[in-house]
Amino acid sequence: MKIIAVFYPQLASGFTFQGTLALVLVGIGFSLATSILYVGIHRYLPSEWVRKGLLYGLINLLIFGSPFFLSNPNHELFGSQAPLGISLFSLVFLAGGLLLAMFIHFIALWVEQANSRRKYTFMAFALLLIPAIVMSGGIIYEIFFELIPAIKSNF
Repeated sequence: MKIIAVFYPQLASGFTFQGTLALVLVGIGFSLATSILYVGIHRYLPSEWVRKGLLYGLINLLIFGSPFFLSNPNHELFGSQAPLGISLFSLVFLAGGLLLAMFIHFIALWVEQANSRRKYTFMAFALLLIPAIVMSGGIIYEIFFELIPAIKSNF
């Protein structure tokens, strides 16, 4: 967002600590929720974690980014700033997929070194499962009750 504000200062509505913190928290929650999808499909993705991460990021971009782009929040995605904004936003999905695949890869290597570490991964899974399910429900609600109606109103 700051990059767009630098290139298009007339669109900058100001940056606050609270706004930035809200975006970080939404990003963490979104990553947690979409990691459930990753767990379900990772065995069908390429074996190398870099390709796996890029492909997963692309899948996330298509499933979650496309409705966001088409809903055009605050009517900011049309105009001269659109190519830059959409490109940067798309890169966030790809980077998120790469980071998730890398994290899972290194955790798997860590567990393989000592089988006794497996219990820690199950504890972390159990601890994060409920927030992930809650965030998934919020994402599904947002898609069906906010994004899809906004897309319909744009066309």
